[in-house]
Formats: sequence, C-alpha cells, structure tokens
Amino acid sequence: MFTSDQRVRVSETGAYVYPDLSIVCEDPRLTDEQPRSLENPQVIVEVLSRSTVEQDRGAKLAHYRRLASVTDIVLVEPNERRVEHYRRTSASTWALHDIADAAVEIASLGVSLRLEDVYAKTDGLPLDAP
Repeated sequence: MFTSDQRVRVSETGAYVYPDLSIVCEDPRLTDEQPRSLENPQVIVEVLSRSTVEQDRGAKLAHYRRLASVTDIVLVEPNERRVEHYRRTSASTWALHDIADAAVEIASLGVSLRLEDVYAKTDGLPLDAP
C-alpha cells in the first residue's frame, strides 16, 4: 500500500498522477526515474475535496481507467457517507457502484469495506468543511 507521496506513471497516456492511496498485490514495478513512479497499481483510492473534485472525477479518473493493472477505483465523498466504486468488468468496460448504505466490495482484494469503518473518525462532520 502506498500513500499520496507515491507517484503513479500511466504509461498508456504518459501521465503522472498522485492518488491518495495505491494498492499493489504483486511486486511493485517502479521506474528508474526520480522520483520513482509506480507502474502497476491494482486499486486506486481518491478522497474528493472542493479543490480536487473536478480533476479527480475527470482527467485523473480517465487516466486511472487506462492503466491495465487497475481493477478498482474508489472515490470517497467527504461531505456525505458515500463512495463511488468503479470496478473493471473487462479490458475496456467498467461498472459504477454508487454506495451510500452498504459496503464497498473489492473482490480483487477479497475485502469488504463497511462505510461506517471508512468514515469512523470523521465525527459525522464533512471532511471538507472550512
């Protein structure tokens, strides 16, 4: 698991991005360049904010979806208990699950993330509050 300090290289588009969280289940493939870039994330997590929501749902999401290694993309909404889970169903097809009252099932990792756990330390306040 890598935090937001780990740069990801999307070789399919030539982009470099910094997801909030990247998960790799096999040996991480890192470039030789500096800073070293991860090339094979399996799961990407972004926590949306006012300043990044358009970029996260737009260009970054498009780049992530082009990465052949990515099976799941999770966008966490900070102002309500809701996540958007994009799950790859084929090489070029994605299913969107808009989850507000259940768990995020990430089959590729064999995990189920309950929303109450995802939002456990937010004290019921929007994370994006001024």
